[in-house]
Amino acid sequence: MATNKKKIFVTQTLSQGARALLTQRDDIELVEFPNLISAKDFEALLKSHAPVHGVALGATAFGETELEASGDMKVVTRIASASTPSTCPPSPAARCR
Repeated sequence: MATNKKKIFVTQTLSQGARALLTQRDDIELVEFPNLISAKDFEALLKSHAPVHGVALGATAFGETELEASGDMKVVTRIASASTPSTCPPSPAARCR
């Protein structure tokens, strides 16, 4: 049976308010990961939970390797304070705004 449930990765530092908004939805499964996870461990975590549909990043890098490991990534965002500019490396598969 097909499902519309989406798997979203979030950092452990995601605010409680944001986490509450996501957890009250029955079509989202949250998977938490450490904000300072290594690239190797993050890739392994993505692969072990694939398909992953969205990720809210802190300091974790995201590029082609992570995109492939996720299996079905739809949305990538970076959590930053209003005073911290968002910097995303260029990727042919996605654009940061």
